[in-house]
Amino acid sequence: MKKLLAIFVLALFVVGMLPLAFAEDAADDSTTDAPARGREKARERLLDAREKALEDRQKLIEAKDELLAKHEARVAELIERCKETGKTEEECNAQFQQRLGNIAASAPKFREKLQQFEANREERIQKLKELRDDEVLGQFGRAKEFRARALDRARIANAQANLAKARERYQEALAGLDKAKLRLEQAKTSKVCKASPESEECAKAREELRASAKEKLLKHADIILNSLESGKEKAVASEYLTDKEEAAAVAFFDEQIAKFTAIKTEIESAETKEAIVEAGKELAVAWKEMKHKINAYIESASNARMAGIVVKAEHLAAKLERVMERMAENGKDTSAVEPLVAEFKAKLELAKTKFKSAHSLLLEVRTSELSGEDKKAKLDEANALVKEARKALQDANAKLREIFLKLKEAGATAELAAATAAEEVEAEAEENAAEESAKTTEAAAA
Repeated sequence: MKKLLAIFVLALFVVGMLPLAFAEDAADDSTTDAPARGREKARERLLDAREKALEDRQKLIEAKDELLAKHEARVAELIERCKETGKTEEECNAQFQQRLGNIAASAPKFREKLQQFEANREERIQKLKELRDDEVLGQFGRAKEFRARALDRARIANAQANLAKARERYQEALAGLDKAKLRLEQAKTSKVCKASPESEECAKAREELRASAKEKLLKHADIILNSLESGKEKAVASEYLTDKEEAAAVAFFDEQIAKFTAIKTEIESAETKEAIVEAGKELAVAWKEMKHKINAYIESASNARMAGIVVKAEHLAAKLERVMERMAENGKDTSAVEPLVAEFKAKLELAKTKFKSAHSLLLEVRTSELSGEDKKAKLDEANALVKEARKALQDANAKLREIFLKLKEAGATAELAAATAAEEVEAEAEENAAEESAKTTEAAAA
């Protein structure tokens, strides 16, 4: 309002000066050409200043009218969506209509800030469109509570119980492997056969060596099989894998379980030293060939939840921008909050980039024909990227705490509460705009 008043004062000042300028020009008509040219330039400058003042005033009026028009259309849409949730028209009007009055009464500097947030809203809708179209993250969303699918609670409970049992058996197999290794070492150190190779004691020593070798191999097989069972149950219980991803994982784990179960059966039935050695070689070769692929499937199932967290955080960033928009509407300073929200979004973008890179590497290990060394290198890189993504999300969470403290200091708890109450309506409106934008893009491409 002060800026507008200053423009009016300047305009009046210019108008008041014009008669004086013309009078001076008439009085000095007999002077030389040089002063006349100077007075002519002065008149031009004054006329330009007056025109500029009027233009600025008109721009302010148009900007305010344009801003109000945009928000009127938006508020009308929000009210309609609000009524669809079961609230009365009076309740919905009370929730959104007051915002128009706040904008109309706001000072020019806050209207400029609102125009900036209006531009941010367009960027926000584009961001939602990109999330929706993303091959990895597009399966998550607010409507699904940021999960890929909703599973029956009984199914999840059953899978989690099976997972707990598989982990318990895995730990038992690990402990048993240590004992089997010690038993085998002790059997190898027996010197009785050197002195009496044909004796009964030597025969018992050889039998112990075979038995301890079989036990060690069987414990190795049990560890592998229980790892496979754990991976399978993680996929079955995960609400962050799609049905298609779960089916692919279960088919892979079932195939490997069948393969390693058959090798375990060969080990159990082996009676001679040669048969035991052969079965042991088969187990080692099979594990060497598949271990990185198995680990890639297990890591993918374990990390899938991170995708949902990333998408949820993106929607939270959108909510924070809506909170700042309400603050500007209410004439509150957002300068302390804006840089923190920018940092939060930067950390989130880093986490998203790292996660998607890790996801691509794990997918490559699972589906490509790579050498063992290449698989290991990509698996190690993926695991490092996941750690970096997790760290970026932790940093974003810490930044979020700072943001809420600043909102509290700025007295923006009312705006936060209002944005939270209207979250479903406003988020749905923006998601709908993103969907319409995507349809327009697809139609144009066609």
